[in-house]
Amino acid sequence: MDEGEVRRRLESTIVQRREDFVLSHLSSTDNGYILKFRQGVVDIVRTRIGGAVLADEEKLGCLLDEMRRDFRRLNARLKTTQPD
Repeated sequence: MDEGEVRRRLESTIVQRREDFVLSHLSSTDNGYILKFRQGVVDIVRTRIGGAVLADEEKLGCLLDEMRRDFRRLNARLKTTQPD
């Protein structure tokens, strides 16, 4: 898959799953892809994501499930550390 196909696949899967985060950056490297996801002011970056992960529906679902869990953890931590 080329970078444009990867972006379209990720973005359409995120929309279909009705996720609360977006893909904000995508770039291709010799070691795979660098993906940056954003939810509000929080960014999460994943590096060395192989094309096989992005081409396989189940593996892509697992990656997005992981992103959702990580955003929930980070947002919960931000809420507890902010002053009232």
